[in-house]
Parts: sequence; C-alpha cells; structure tokens
Amino acid sequence: MRLCNCKEGESSPDVDGYCENCGLLCKPKLNKVLKDNSRNHFEISATPNLALVSSIGLNHCENQDYGNVLIKDENIVMVVSDGVSATEDASYASTTAVNTVCGLLLEYTPDTDPKEVMRNAIETANIEIQKKHSTEGFSISAECTVVAALVVNNTVTIGWVGDSRAYMICDKDIKLTIDDSWLEETVSAGKMSYKEALENKFVHCITQSLGTSNQDVDIHIIQTEIEKGQLLLLCSDGLWNCFENDNSFIDHVNEYNLEDLLILCNSFVDKAKLLGSNDDITVAIYKY
Repeated sequence: MRLCNCKEGESSPDVDGYCENCGLLCKPKLNKVLKDNSRNHFEISATPNLALVSSIGLNHCENQDYGNVLIKDENIVMVVSDGVSATEDASYASTTAVNTVCGLLLEYTPDTDPKEVMRNAIETANIEIQKKHSTEGFSISAECTVVAALVVNNTVTIGWVGDSRAYMICDKDIKLTIDDSWLEETVSAGKMSYKEALENKFVHCITQSLGTSNQDVDIHIIQTEIEKGQLLLLCSDGLWNCFENDNSFIDHVNEYNLEDLLILCNSFVDKAKLLGSNDDITVAIYKY
C-alpha cells in the first residue's frame, strides 16, 4: 500500500507517523470504526465571548485533543492540550492535563501570583500524568502538550509546554508562545533556514511534553495585556499547521460577526478540515 510519496512498499513511518524517507505524513488504512463518542467533537460556550471547539482529525479514530474554558469571579480560564499520538494513552494525558490545570487555575485569588499559580498547575499536571507509567505494575506511556491562559482584568498569564500555541489577534496575528519543537530550536540556533527546516523529516517533532517518564519539564510562563475588542486564541497544531502558510487567523476572523465566538470556533475547525488537516483540531477563543 502506498502511504506517502514513496513508491508502494517503500514507506517507512516513524513513531509519529511521518515517513523517514520523504518526510511526509503517512496515511494509514481507515479500517477502524470511529467511536460513537462525544469526545470526537465537542463544543463549549461559556459566554458569547468565550468558547471552545474540539474535533477529531480526518484520519483519526479518536480525538486525542482536549480542552476547556471557564469563568470564575470574572476571571477567565482557557486550556488546550494535544495528546502525543506516539504514546499509548494520549487521550488520558490530554484529559488529565486539562482537568488538573483548569482546577488549579480556578483556585487563583487576588493575593496570589498568577504566574506561580500557572506554574504549579502545569507542574502538578505533569506529575499526575507521570503516575500512569506505573499503573497496575506495568508501564503505560501517556504524554501531551498544553497551553493555558488565566485572564484577570486585562492581564493575561500564559503557560505552555510543547507546541500548542497562544495568539493575540488584533489588526494582525501575534504569536505569543514559542514552540518546544525541533523546527523552532534548529532555526533559532541558526543551523538551518526556516525553509530548509520545513523540508526535514524532523519538522513535526516536539522536544518536550507533559508526562515523559521521570523527567521534569521546562514550563514557559509569560504575561501580556489584552485590550478591548482583541481576541485571545489558544489552539493545538491541528489548527495552526493549516493557517500558518496559506492563511492568517485575522483574515478568517474578519469574515465573521464576533457576537458569538462558538460560531467562529466551529468555522476555524471546518476551515482546517477543508485545508486538509489530518490532525485533531482544538481552538479556544476569548474576546475581551
């Protein structure tokens, strides 16, 4: 069976599903029945100004992404996680990450430092996922990326590990996060141009994730401000991979009325699938 651009029988997928010969994503036979599971596509509308949609990729058997958006005391909590498909229980990892981080961010109070609350939430999620490795006496791998935001008044605190991203959308797209990825680190180190790195077989490899056995994580924390009318967008790579080269988020946003962000989130998911995204897609948007 021909899986990528290689001749039939010569495809050589690595652990992430990308061919070691040509670097393209190998497309497996669709011989599994999609689970009748609400996780495969779910929508959350906390308010008209805060929403999330997560949907299964075109060639996947289950949605390994997860996410949530919440409001407490006018504070906004947004979390998106992408399960690492090369691990055995990626869905467990992403679910645990989101539930743990959300729960701890909701405990924020004005007398605490939001950056420390964020760091503790992601550290705790990493520890909780790592426990899966010793479940019932045998090893089960479970890893994921995570990006989270806590908005207090107009101050946004963002934490992340991996290549799920946060953007501020005003009159242009402003990428707030820096990926933990081979691509980002290779280009930043000056070892390859961006164009050269895009053609390398390691282009989709991440360099750290939550849940890696016996490893701490380098948690990234930043703070910024959001202004009236601006959008804060969090997403998994199933979305940004499609929009990074041929489209921009702001171009897509400008096509829609922003009175109901659930409609906008669904439109992003639909557009990503139309553009051929095989990966699971999760997008959360907040309008200040």
